[in-house]
Amino acid sequence: MTRLKRYNLAAMAAALTLTLLLSAWIAVTIINPLKEAAIAARKISAGNFNVDIPPGGDDETGVLLKTMSAMQKNIRDRMGQEQNLRSLAQHRLADSLDKS
Repeated sequence: MTRLKRYNLAAMAAALTLTLLLSAWIAVTIINPLKEAAIAARKISAGNFNVDIPPGGDDETGVLLKTMSAMQKNIRDRMGQEQNLRSLAQHRLADSLDKS
């Protein structure tokens, strides 16, 4: 092999290695958290409001995860308030029926 061919081969190997490392980094920092967010969103939309949402970092994906977590908490809180009001209304109705 000539010297130029060896340099070309080494440069291609280095470029391939760099590409693989960059792809792995993208998968870990962007794609995997987005997959977890999509899975959590599907579960929440199916009515499971106790699903664990992974904590987010400071990037856009992290902001998305933190926002989803806040939404989930707000939904749970509102559902709890509604259940309390419904229970109170049922007790008042039962008391009214007992008194009449």
